[in-house]
Amino acid sequence: MRTISALLVWCVLSSPAVAQNASPGFVFPNDAAGWRLVEPPSIYVGDDLFRMIDGGAALYQEYGFDRAASAHYEDSAGHSIEAEMYSMSDCAASDGIFGITAAAGGEKGSLGDECELGEYFLVFRKGPHVVTVSGQNSDRPTMDGVKGVGRAIEKCIEARACGPVVSWQFIPLVTAGTRPVFVRGVIGVGNFYMFSARNVFNVHEGVTGQRDSTRFFVFRYADPKETKKCFLASAELLQAEPKYSAFSFGQTDAAHPQRFECNDRDGNLLSARLLSRFIIVVIGRSRDRVKELDVDVGKNLAPASVIYHADQ
Repeated sequence: MRTISALLVWCVLSSPAVAQNASPGFVFPNDAAGWRLVEPPSIYVGDDLFRMIDGGAALYQEYGFDRAASAHYEDSAGHSIEAEMYSMSDCAASDGIFGITAAAGGEKGSLGDECELGEYFLVFRKGPHVVTVSGQNSDRPTMDGVKGVGRAIEKCIEARACGPVVSWQFIPLVTAGTRPVFVRGVIGVGNFYMFSARNVFNVHEGVTGQRDSTRFFVFRYADPKETKKCFLASAELLQAEPKYSAFSFGQTDAAHPQRFECNDRDGNLLSARLLSRFIIVVIGRSRDRVKELDVDVGKNLAPASVIYHADQ
């Protein structure tokens, strides 16, 4: 695997307009749109990330995390902006982290491969990297600064573009204005729906999306044998969870169920079924909408389907 210094070059290291600490690869513009870098950026590797984002580092490690950096900017009036850069293991990982981070945003931006503006922040991904820039409030000067700092940082990232990462067949299934999100592991899944504290579906990788109030997951496994094993184990584990009730099974014969349904304590119907190398799970309050989305997801999958595009 290539190292971070090969993957990420944030501006030319000899440039006087760039600040860096002893770790090559993480550099920030000294000045950006009237905002000044106050002190050398901090670098976080491995478990050091828990010092940067206490309680949230496990998600990044689950997706595949290399290292991160944070920097503090101020303007002449003493207002502050925080910038954070995360270098992930691949484009799929950066796509997943972006999809989760941007979930609270709104307006689309033009930075990197994909960008979203929230009330007081922006987040963008470029190649295997995710950048967030946030202000203390949402007033005009601060948000102009957030955008200016974001543009300055984006220009320094010499990473290859990823383009759309989640496979195209999932895009038509979600509500307009939303996006499918790549998930890698139980923590990523739990950002959208908490099945259990345990990894009941033994999730390695998958995708999730929402159509109106109904959510789907597609989990991919190595082969149909592993898929069936995980499917049967998940049904057993969920039956042991007090959160679920009213289980029923669809089957080709008594020993080989292909589908199960149950209700969660929030009044949602959960439908799960086998399809070749995939487990499809759909959750929602309306049985008709759950069934409709389940059919549409199945139509868009084939045995050779991929969850995400390989890095270019």
